[in-house]
Amino acid sequence: MNAFRRFNLHPLLFGIYPVVALLAHNVDQVSIMEVVRSLVVSLLMAVILLLVLKFMLKDWERASLVCTLILILFSSYGHLYDFLRQVNVLGLQLGRHRYLAPLWFVVLGFGVWWIVWRLRNPSMLTATLKAVVVIALIIPISQIVSFQVRLYSAQLRGKRLSGNDCELSLTENQVAPDIYYIILDGYPSEDVLQEVYGYDNKDFIDTLTVMGFYVVGKSQSNYAQSMLSLASSLNFNYLDALGDGVVPGSEDRLWLFPMIKNNALRQELECLGYSVIAFETGFHATQIKDADIYFTHKQDVLSELQAFGELNGFEAMLIQSSAVLIITDATIILPKFLIPDVKVPFQNQREIILNILDRLEDIPEIPGPKFVFAHIIAPHKPYIFGPEGEYIHPREMFTLGGDREGRTPEYHIIGYHNQITFINRRLEWLLPHIISRSETPPIIILQADHGGPLGNRMAILNAYHFPDSGSELLYETITPVNTFRLLFNIYFSGDYELLEDVSYSSSYNDPYNFIVIDNR
Repeated sequence: MNAFRRFNLHPLLFGIYPVVALLAHNVDQVSIMEVVRSLVVSLLMAVILLLVLKFMLKDWERASLVCTLILILFSSYGHLYDFLRQVNVLGLQLGRHRYLAPLWFVVLGFGVWWIVWRLRNPSMLTATLKAVVVIALIIPISQIVSFQVRLYSAQLRGKRLSGNDCELSLTENQVAPDIYYIILDGYPSEDVLQEVYGYDNKDFIDTLTVMGFYVVGKSQSNYAQSMLSLASSLNFNYLDALGDGVVPGSEDRLWLFPMIKNNALRQELECLGYSVIAFETGFHATQIKDADIYFTHKQDVLSELQAFGELNGFEAMLIQSSAVLIITDATIILPKFLIPDVKVPFQNQREIILNILDRLEDIPEIPGPKFVFAHIIAPHKPYIFGPEGEYIHPREMFTLGGDREGRTPEYHIIGYHNQITFINRRLEWLLPHIISRSETPPIIILQADHGGPLGNRMAILNAYHFPDSGSELLYETITPVNTFRLLFNIYFSGDYELLEDVSYSSSYNDPYNFIVIDNR
């Protein structure tokens, strides 16, 4: 019992710290359920390692110190490797396993030797580590708790928005048309594709025109980021008119979640008797799970059980930041069954996109007027489609945010060429299929939330299928903020004043510090 009293918790806390810190960094992209398995496994590994070391060293305190050293080196290996990949000394890239892994083992061996044989007062080091890990955990835990509290508050405000009065109506004997709002994430305008990416999109634009689409020649998005752009277009207003969250210097996007999920467009159409159809998108902010019909890419029990055994995106990121990276990169040395498949999240994202495209084919058969919201994360990266729809094995590791490392313009140009070619081909068959199988000519809006990563990020694809001469009121510079204002006026006796078409660019780290981008 006296020996057990010398047991220290700091190895267990260091064991879970990488999971908690990664969750805090991606808290707006990851659900808590995606993290539970990582947390349990990390804690279990730390316990087993500690017990093994206690058996070997016969000393709780020194075993705890060695365990903590191993966990720190293990969890930081991927971060150091990624940093050194950017460092060149005399033409030698330091970020190679052949250099870093041996050095890692040398540091580990020296540290174990020092703790076991040379450290005279382990209690002092133990006390220091306890203080360090507690302080280190307080910061990410406070970020996670703060996020959850603010998210709950934002959701409550969003629910109160649903009390708005309905302002639209159908004329006598009017049959409400289905409305498809298809967002192609990061799809640039025709001229930007030609000038920046060297991609000739004229054939696709001509095909849309032949189908009856009005393709806006000089359209720009109102904002340069997905959440900002969609919160604006789905509520047909600029962000500063929707809430008090537009504060330069603030990175808080929480208030945008209910603006997207419980948007004014949805409320107005539900008042008119529309059902809402939405899809799993792979992007938490645009997954409207409480829609009347919500499609996921794995909807049967067998598929869900299979998915449970696969790595999710969070786990893939956790692996690539740790020493497991040595194993995942050892594809030539080790048998495949021993290597964690960190590419599974890419395959899942591919299946999510294909599921949306496949399910859209069957929407016309669903009875009653429908509002269909389909956010397709393509041609935006990850670049996982070839021009024929074949799977492109990505070179980089999966991330929930930006690039893990800097990418050349050629990397994005090739990725956009492939994915736009694939998306165009699917849409050239899908759109006329929807139109021909709909009992009432449908309204279809094919629109990007922002442009691509190169060139003018504001210039977007923006095309409208407004039946019964509805396109006569469209104009060459219309932006998404006026899309549904004009639609309501044409088809639902609306009396909305069109707003000035303005485009606001901003950086991801300072989303509300806007620069006006002229559409010329």
